[in-house]
Amino acid sequence: MKRREPKIYSSFGEFEREVFGSQGYYSPNKPTHIHFSQTELLHILLALLVLTFAFSFALSRPLSFANLVGALPVSFLGIGTGFLLHELAHKFTAQHFGLWAEFRASLQGLMFALFLALIAHVVFAAPGAVYISGGGSKRESGLISLAGPLTNIGIALVALPFFILDIGGIGRIASWVFFINSFLALFNMLPFGPLDGKKVFRWNYLAFGLTIGVAALLVLFVYAPQLFVW
Repeated sequence: MKRREPKIYSSFGEFEREVFGSQGYYSPNKPTHIHFSQTELLHILLALLVLTFAFSFALSRPLSFANLVGALPVSFLGIGTGFLLHELAHKFTAQHFGLWAEFRASLQGLMFALFLALIAHVVFAAPGAVYISGGGSKRESGLISLAGPLTNIGIALVALPFFILDIGGIGRIASWVFFINSFLALFNMLPFGPLDGKKVFRWNYLAFGLTIGVAALLVLFVYAPQLFVW
């Protein structure tokens, strides 16, 4: 009898399918409470480091050692809040519902992000995904999907006053944290393909509309001054 493949949820994109079981990535006996495996922690660290350097390369214009070093703290905070907390929100929400959930990095996606940042000074990446197994209702799937963008929106709102008022002299860093989280919230709420918005839309139209609306307003806030400059 053919072994039934576990249900998988991907937060950032659809990636090459892993062979569950043979590599220890999935086991029905693994704990479903808040838990990190050693493999998962290594994947998180790899994705965080590569994305931090990719974003630093993108910010360093012209590219020099001094500019790269100066960009690292901004990149780390932006990626750490925008990417890592987004993924952990998916993971913790899934584990709250008793589902198995672990992050797996996409080596191909990370290398592409690093290459694009070096060549074009642009960061566009599918760094990995939270894989979730154990079933789950449409409501649970919707809430798991919503957790990531809501986390980004929350972080953006916290960073906003620091960005506008330059509180503590961290206005520049706060501006990037605000921008990255606002953009990721809006992008992930698009109701297409494997993005979070499609799952939220299937579950609850109102939750989808409110979330993508707030995310759009935050992104518009970044670009609004430019739109009215003639």
